[in-house]
Amino acid sequence: MLRLTTALRCALPLILYGGLGVTAFAQSMTHVPMATDGAAKLVAMTGQVSVLRDGDPWALHVNDYVQPMQVIVTGDSGSGMFKVADGSTFEVFPNSKVYFRANRGNWDDLLELILGKIKVQIEHLGGVPNGNKVHTPTAVISVRGTTFDVKYAPDKE
Repeated sequence: MLRLTTALRCALPLILYGGLGVTAFAQSMTHVPMATDGAAKLVAMTGQVSVLRDGDPWALHVNDYVQPMQVIVTGDSGSGMFKVADGSTFEVFPNSKVYFRANRGNWDDLLELILGKIKVQIEHLGGVPNGNKVHTPTAVISVRGTTFDVKYAPDKE
């Protein structure tokens, strides 16, 4: 009986530490950079900025990527500045919900504002107009190289 108790005392810390190692490894895997094809990079942020995965918010950090067809959500004091491959940027303000490249077949459909406020700066590619569209439930905004703000609040339609 004494040998069994001693064996358990020795094995228990190894089991516990091993379990913590697996947990730490799994958590570190959530921040692995993803493919950048069509993605937007989070270049600056304050507060809570997340993407929805299976309906649950996953926290973003500076230098993380948002993939096409993902929803960006900000908290009460959260905002994030994102940059796409052509140099264009968009800022998502507090209490907002934005669908990034909801139409995977058309890269001109940049954002779909579901709720809140965004600011978009569209860059010219080599002096050529760069057409992008931002959708809201009540309008489609098509722009070619400019900076603009869009705000949508469903209770104020």
